[in-house]
Amino acid sequence: CSSDLTSEGFGTCLTGSASPYNQAWLQDLYARDMGGSFLRVVVDSSLAPTAVTFTSNLASNIALMNFNAPFIANEALFAQALNARKIDSFRLYATPWSPPAWMKVNNDTTDGGDGSSTTNHLIDTQANYQQYAWYLAAFCAGFQQTYGIPIYGVSVQNELMFNEPYDSCQYTDPEFHDVVELVGQTFAAQGITSKVLGPESVGPDGGFFTTNQMGFINAVQTDGAVAPYLTLFNIHSYSSNGIDPLAPQRSWLTDYWNQISGFNKESWMTETSGDAASWLDANSSGNQDGALFMGYRMNEDLAFGNDSTWFYWQITSGGDSADTFSLTGQNPGALVPPAQQPKYCAYKQFSRFIRPGAVRVDASPDPVSCNVTAWVHDANKTLTVVLA
Repeated sequence: CSSDLTSEGFGTCLTGSASPYNQAWLQDLYARDMGGSFLRVVVDSSLAPTAVTFTSNLASNIALMNFNAPFIANEALFAQALNARKIDSFRLYATPWSPPAWMKVNNDTTDGGDGSSTTNHLIDTQANYQQYAWYLAAFCAGFQQTYGIPIYGVSVQNELMFNEPYDSCQYTDPEFHDVVELVGQTFAAQGITSKVLGPESVGPDGGFFTTNQMGFINAVQTDGAVAPYLTLFNIHSYSSNGIDPLAPQRSWLTDYWNQISGFNKESWMTETSGDAASWLDANSSGNQDGALFMGYRMNEDLAFGNDSTWFYWQITSGGDSADTFSLTGQNPGALVPPAQQPKYCAYKQFSRFIRPGAVRVDASPDPVSCNVTAWVHDANKTLTVVLA
């Protein structure tokens, strides 16, 4: 594989109230044992559930938002605990699943129950886009002010292609361009240093998903005044059904990287799941999807997709064992303890040993049946090699 890629680290997302986010054993497991250096948090619409009017006054905007909403407070407690336990580096990256309902055409954080893809959008006015930009700026500044941890980067929207019955919002290419423009301008004007990420769509698949991801990217990159505002590109790794893990395809990864590499911006893979909890498994399509397969596609994404980060969906989502959505279970007294479960162990081979700032160096054999990536840590002059 090619060299000079710098790792930003690895992490997962914390959603819902099921995860024992407030228990020391999980906090230690995540930060110290797994070595998680990122946590993906949700910009939840409970921050501003009813209509307010944001202005160019950042302090006033922060005061209009509820940073003590339970969902936000739970995320913050876990983030504070991880930051206190970090090995070397810990950062937060945030994603909105939906803008507040009152900013949307259907006045609903979901698709509104009618399945209409024409109404699950932001209200298409410059004034409303500005409200959303002020909202994201106030979230970044207000979260740090309230909880003491900066937001390293924030996405404009989670999986903006899809119209879903859960919290979601769709964008056209021009809408994405216009929102990125106002978010970027607002962050600059208000001194928000959080990086702006996007589009956070799905793929690459060498076809439909890649085309849509590039449509959003090119809408921004072809405008020289707006392109600098989109600091990083991110993408989710799922197959065409949006559930199963994306089968490893070097050609798809290489094709996507070739299309974005000229923009000189990092590529982040910020969500995937669907892998079975056992070491070996095959899904209904006959494709491998166990823990070993997950490790294989992690290494392939790093080697051929040139991803600087790799996020699994959740650290744990319920029960004694990992499920298809999580890396491990949430019961330290389970028959197979969380730290010994297959998906967790496979993930840890990357997250614990490839530290933020490690630089990828040339390694071979490549490409053969075994993927290999090698990383040099300048801080302690160590070398990490991963074979998958």
